[in-house]
Amino acid sequence: IFSAVLARLTARPLRQVAAIAAGIGEGDFRRRLPAVWHDELGDLAGIMNEMAARLEEQLTTLLNARVDALVGAELVELLVVAGFYRLVSGFLNSAGVQLDEGVPGFPE
Repeated sequence: IFSAVLARLTARPLRQVAAIAAGIGEGDFRRRLPAVWHDELGDLAGIMNEMAARLEEQLTTLLNARVDALVGAELVELLVVAGFYRLVSGFLNSAGVQLDEGVPGFPE
């Protein structure tokens, strides 16, 4: 009976660790293990929690850098289009053709 109780007490926290590890493996880096064990399992929980926090931080940094790069590229593209529009409209104006509107968001 004692060994069955001991096995059950050991298996439950291990199942919890496995479930949290699976969640982290699926990309849910916000999941954390409770810091209630004061043994090797508690050490493992602390290491896994630190790993998840670092992964979340690195992923956030990478995503922010990617968003910044995309926004920067779109801004450059917009400026190129606006510059091309101004070039074409200047050419057309010199040929006597007037365009009705300017580039939205850009002063003349």
